[in-house]
Amino acid sequence: METITGKRPYRKRAPVESVHVEPEAGKQPEIDVGQGQTGEPGFGAQAHDAAEGQGIDWLELMAEVHAEKRAVVRCWHPEAKHDLAQLKNGANIEVKVGKAAYQLTTGEIVSL
Repeated sequence: METITGKRPYRKRAPVESVHVEPEAGKQPEIDVGQGQTGEPGFGAQAHDAAEGQGIDWLELMAEVHAEKRAVVRCWHPEAKHDLAQLKNGANIEVKVGKAAYQLTTGEIVSL
């Protein structure tokens, strides 16, 4: 067999200036929907009274969420210690601090 010694034609790679792009001075950062501004609750966050919703503990809330036939996307609990919870079907749901409740993919919020 012959050995190929010639160069193959190809296009040279374009140089990359920087992987991390810093925002320009004086420009406002883009607002990420769902995160809220500093000091404001994000989209879907609920104002809650600390005394409300404390009648149910974390395990009871998770039992309710697991028993729900429809798809759940997030839940609230006054003493939430984690950001995510895994359901029996393998889906992860968002966990937030608030009155005990959960939200379905339809947007319906079920309070407990």
